[in-house]
This record gives sequence, C-alpha cells and structure tokens, in this order.
Amino acid sequence: MEPVDRLSELSDELLTHVISFLSTKEAVQTSLLAKRYQNLWASVPVLDLDFDDFLPSYEIIEKMEEDEEGFREYDDKFMKFVNGVFEYREPLTLDAFKLGWVQDSSDPAPATTWLDTAAKLKPKIISAHIITENYTLEVPDSVFISESLEELELHLAYETIRPKSVNLLWLKRLTLNSVEIEDEVMKKLLSGSPALQELLLPGCMLNSGCISSGTLKRLVLDGSENEKNTPNILISIPSLEFLEVRSWAMGKLSFKDLKSLVWAHIRLEELSDGETFFLTGLSKVNSLELALSVSALKDMNNLLEKKNNQVSNL
Repeated sequence: MEPVDRLSELSDELLTHVISFLSTKEAVQTSLLAKRYQNLWASVPVLDLDFDDFLPSYEIIEKMEEDEEGFREYDDKFMKFVNGVFEYREPLTLDAFKLGWVQDSSDPAPATTWLDTAAKLKPKIISAHIITENYTLEVPDSVFISESLEELELHLAYETIRPKSVNLLWLKRLTLNSVEIEDEVMKKLLSGSPALQELLLPGCMLNSGCISSGTLKRLVLDGSENEKNTPNILISIPSLEFLEVRSWAMGKLSFKDLKSLVWAHIRLEELSDGETFFLTGLSKVNSLELALSVSALKDMNNLLEKKNNQVSNL
C-alpha cells in the first residue's frame, strides 16, 4: 500500500488553525516545508512572539551575561523579525497577541508600537510580559480602548500604567503583574470594564484606597511589593465569590458588602491595632483560610476572644 499524505488533504483553513498553536517563529518556519505553506502563516489569527525563542543555548547565554553587546545582537534579530511579521502579515483581525521580552539590557520602546498595532487588530486576548531594568515601557492607550478584548495581561517591571481613558466593554479577565497602580487608574479600570469578572493583581504596588465593582467574581490581591507604601484598602464588591489576599506587607484591609463571598484565603504578617476585618467584612463567607505569622496569630486569638460571635458561618 502506498503511503497517503493526509496532511496535504487538509484545507488551508484547517492547516492555518493547526499552525496557530505554534509560536510565531515556528509558524513562519513552516513556509519552508512546501510552496503551499509559504503564505499560510500570514493568515494565522494568533501572534505569539517571545524574545527567548531567539536566544542561543543556555551555555552560551551564561558566557554572555556580562556582555550587553552580545545580547544586543539578539535584540536586533528579534525586533527585525517582529517588524517583518507585522509588515507581511495579512491585515486580518487577531484572536490573540502574546509578547514576551525579558532582558535587562533591552530597550522595549518598539514594544509600544507593537502593542498599539496589535490592539487595533481587535484581538480577544492581549498578553505582554516585558521586563527590563534600565528602560521604561509606555503601554499605549489603544490597549485600554477596545470593543473586542476579553482578556488582558500585563506583566511589567513595576511600571506605572497611565491610560488617559479605559473603555473595555467586553473585558472579563484583567491580570496586572508587577505593576504600580494609582488610585485614579484603579477607578478607571473598574468603571471602564463593565463586564469584568476576574481581577488578578500579583506583585503589584498598590496606591489605591478602594477596590469597588458590581461585576467582579474573583479577586487576587498581592501587596508583597508594598513594603515602602502600605495603603489602607477597602474592598467593596457585592458580586465577589472568591477572594485571595497573598500579602505580608499590605496596610490595613477592610471589607464591605461581600454578600456573595463563598471562599476566601487571607495571608497576613500582622494585624493593625483593633483590626476586625475578618470578623465583620468576612463574617458570611462559607470557607475562610488564614495564613498568619506568629504575631498575627496571637493578635487574632485575642480578637477572637472578644468577637467570637461575629463570624456566623465559621
């Protein structure tokens, strides 16, 4: 029996779908397989661009650690590739845009243009992981104004985001990792995302006094980077079902109107004087997990003796 080339029997549409699961570098490389593949990558609805894909082996990287000029060669290759992708790609809408650029010596200025270009292609998902040590990244306003975006993830090097306005009508999940968030920006993000259900803030520097929403169902709050700035934060979210506070350096936390809360996990280094948030604001939660330091545990035991009737479900 002669071998059958079933791959060639697939339609261009199905092949493009298969290629979309590859990184963009791998997708472009499929153009070398056969003439039929030369332009398929240009219609793929997912762009997955990662600087790490352009680096040499780990052994070579170790030798280059003190050589910024050596890394600049790979920066240039990466930038040339990404610019080429946008130049030769078909002007079609995107399902997802993923960008990774983690290199201390890199200047991420081109990423601002890439994010702006991608945002205008109406993706449902934008994920950007950009960490540099000596440069500042400006996140373009177009990222925060979208009629299509459902998931947005920004993992930055403690940059401050300053959108002029926020209009994300269909955004359901927002992840801000290692980002500095001012109170005014927090209010813009929440008021400008009327469908938001999940807000994840790992490692963020929070300068916000209140987190209030009528739609959020899940909140992850991590103030471990707030050692120099420990604001008092009020969380008032009637729709909230799942709450996780992963912090050893947060200021005083208080909770209001969490009437839908099902599960909460709280980790704290210490309790502020007279703090009874876990007895009042969380009094109706079905399941409460606490991770406390020794000193915080002693403070809690003292408070429990005084307030032992306020936690009705625990």
